[in-house]
Amino acid sequence: MTKTGSCLCGKTTYRVDSLNKDIVWCHCTMCRRASETAAVPWMTVSRNECHWTGDAPQKFQSSDHGTRYFCGTCGSPLAFCATKHPDDLDLTVSTLQNPEQFAPVRHVSTSTRLPWWPADDLPAKIEIPEQSG
Repeated sequence: MTKTGSCLCGKTTYRVDSLNKDIVWCHCTMCRRASETAAVPWMTVSRNECHWTGDAPQKFQSSDHGTRYFCGTCGSPLAFCATKHPDDLDLTVSTLQNPEQFAPVRHVSTSTRLPWWPADDLPAKIEIPEQSG
């Protein structure tokens, strides 16, 4: 199953040849800060099955444990590679085309989960989605 994804501006794009690995919500402090959200949905894929098809992503070694990949133009977080799993690449689920097809199946780093996440009892407003070009 081949899938594609991209950053916000569309300059850094990728193709994944197989999507058969783990999908998780990560609650670690570093992921929250890097993505500016309460938790990040990640999909683990084999590194050799992910191909950057647009501009190559920029890299930032965020810790001794791993490197983060992001678009050098718009700054969108795209991927993470953990030093203890060098053959895997974690892709941000939200950058995939049709991310609604890939629901996380478990949570990781729950010791740092924000106590109010998820806040499902909040009122919701239905908004018309913004159209992209």
